Formats: sequence, structure tokens, C-alpha cells
Amino acid sequence: METSFLDVFQLDSRYPVFDGICSHLPIESIIALTRTCKGLSGLYRSLIPQQWNVDRHLSRFMLDPQFFRSQMGKYNALVSGSVALQLFERTLWKESDLDIFMETGKNAEAFGDYIMEKEGYKYVKTTVNHGYMMPDIQEVETYTKSSKMDSADLKVQIIITRHIPVQAILTGFYSSVVVNFFTWNKAYAVFPLPTFIHHKGYLLKPLSNHFSALLDKYSRRGWRFQEAMWPEEVSSNQPMQKTRRVGDEFTWVIPFDISNVTWSKTPDLALEYVSFRLEDEDRAETTYHTIIAKPFVSDVLRHEYLLGDSSWMGFLGKRVDELARMELYKVKPEARPQPFQDTIGRVFAMYRYMGSFEKPDSWTYWDDQIPKWYQAWRHAETAKKRKLESSTDP
Repeated sequence: METSFLDVFQLDSRYPVFDGICSHLPIESIIALTRTCKGLSGLYRSLIPQQWNVDRHLSRFMLDPQFFRSQMGKYNALVSGSVALQLFERTLWKESDLDIFMETGKNAEAFGDYIMEKEGYKYVKTTVNHGYMMPDIQEVETYTKSSKMDSADLKVQIIITRHIPVQAILTGFYSSVVVNFFTWNKAYAVFPLPTFIHHKGYLLKPLSNHFSALLDKYSRRGWRFQEAMWPEEVSSNQPMQKTRRVGDEFTWVIPFDISNVTWSKTPDLALEYVSFRLEDEDRAETTYHTIIAKPFVSDVLRHEYLLGDSSWMGFLGKRVDELARMELYKVKPEARPQPFQDTIGRVFAMYRYMGSFEKPDSWTYWDDQIPKWYQAWRHAETAKKRKLESSTDP
């Protein structure tokens, strides 16, 4: 019986050949193959468990990668930096460290205890003047242990952030190439088209000598850099759009095998509805893009979010204020927070002022509605834009 071209890509019958060929195919070739015929439409999905195996990447640093991911979910940790980039690129740089981003507080302390007690790491130092040039980073804790595979010690850094860790990643990194991270159950590449298809990076900070070594390092690893996207590069599928969110149609999301991982109590939507705005900065000496993402909290939301668009902030703020006011009227007047009592009967942005207070058992949270609200806002913005365009037509 003759073997056809498609037979080579049959996972069940010729796995060694299949895996060997696909490990050398760039992602754009894999995507192209999925579009050639129905028989190859599921090629990418079938490759995820092996070609993008997060536990294999983590096994360099952790004895039990799946338990490590369980701890990531428990303590709301994100892995970013070069290890996340290596996962998407399907490569290995032996000199790389493991960078774990965590919000300041008890969770970060507990995570440091865990990697020492269970993974054998030793605490080295805490650095405040860490040199990252990322304003949302508070300090960096360094841990090391000897490696059985390499002569150099393994190094893990717990990067303590002032707000939720994704804010430091989105607003702090110098280039679009490194805006990638993974959670306990998924990996996210925010700018996948230029980063992994074109191997090109755009600046997210003004060009300076501080980033010289980093630009040189990633140029040696195969990326080309330019200050900002040129006009002829603008297209509808280009992720350098003005308004974005993590997990949108421009994000490359890789789901992980979680069969032996303890689920996090934090839902995916708390990260996937973090939104941001991309602005163009054009200075005399340099041009670059900058990411705007500001913290947003409300007493009717369990989780903190990031917002970049002022219109979305106004839309969401109005909704959560209406709902917070409803919840506050369930509470006896003497138990209500003072800012609400002082301004009752006046319109004001409560989500900016309320702060935390002990809520009754009847208090309702509305995080699960954010995806619907976001879609409603996008539809309203599209309709507004079309109306404006029609009114200006000659």
C-alpha cells in the first residue's frame, strides 16, 4: 500500500515521523498546512501537547512542573520573560532564568517559601534597585539551586509588582517581542503576528542606551527591531491596534493540559478581560508605541482589572456604580462606607472612592457579566463610528 503525503501527518500511525517533521516547521507553515485540506485542519491542535509542552520547559527549573502550575494558580502567579518567549518559539536558551511575576503581599511570600521547601531553591537576595526600568516592579527576589544538567546554577526570580502582575508586563517591557506570559493553564502572546510570524519587534519605550544589551541579545536570537510600525504595515489583522484586551482575536492563546493540575479559584476572564490601549509616541529623537493600562476596581467586582480606553472605563464605571449603589442600599445606613454616605444623592464615580468594607452575605458580584458588557460596549462604539462616518460622507 502506497503512502501519501497526508499519511505522514497521521498522528496515530506515524508519530515519530510526524513529530520530527513538525518540530522543524515554523508556526506559519503549520498554519498554512491546516488551511490546505480538511484532513490537515486539526494539525495545529494535535501538535499542542508535544510541540508547546509547558511542563517540558518548566522541568529545567522544577522537579514537579504540574505542582508548580498548581501553585501558580493558587497564588495568581504569571511566568513571563524569556521562558515564555521560548515556549511559543519552541526553543531552549540554557542561560535563561525563570521570571515569576506576583503582586506584593502574602501570596508572594508563600510562593517563595514553596520553591525553597519543595523545590530546593536557596534564597539569595532581594533587590530594590533592580535595573528593570519597569515602574510597577517593587522589588526582585532571587533564588538559586545547582543544576544536574548544566554547570551554571539555575536561577528563579520572583518579581514583586505593586499591582496585578499583568500590569507590569503590559506597561513595563521595552519591546513587543517579550510581551508574552503564561498562567497555570494557558499561555498568551499579545503581539504574535510580528513576533512569531515576521520575527520583528517594535519599541514600547523610547530608544535609549539602557536597552542596548537587550536589543543586541534578541537580535542575535533572530529578531529584527524597528522603532514603530510603518504606515504600509497597518492592516486589519495586525495586533498593533489602538484598543486591545488580553485573549482577544489578536492574541495567540495556547491551552495547557491541566489533568493533573489543581484548578485556580480565579477565573480566566479576570485576565482575559484586562484591556489596554496602544498609543503612538512621536518625539524628535525617537518614535515608539506605548501601552496604557490603568487599574480598575469596584466593590461589585471580585477581581482587579486594567482598562486603557477612557470610553470603556466610562461605560463600565457607570454600570458598576449603578450596581454598587443597589448593593449599598441593602446595607444598614450606619454600616455603609463613609464616602457613600457623604455623597448620597449625588452622581459620582463610586468605583474610585469606596474602598473595602465588610460586605453582607447578600452582596452580589458581577465579574461574570464583564464579557457581555465588553461586547455591548464594542458594538456601541462601532455603531457610533459608522454613524459619524455616514454623517461626514459628501
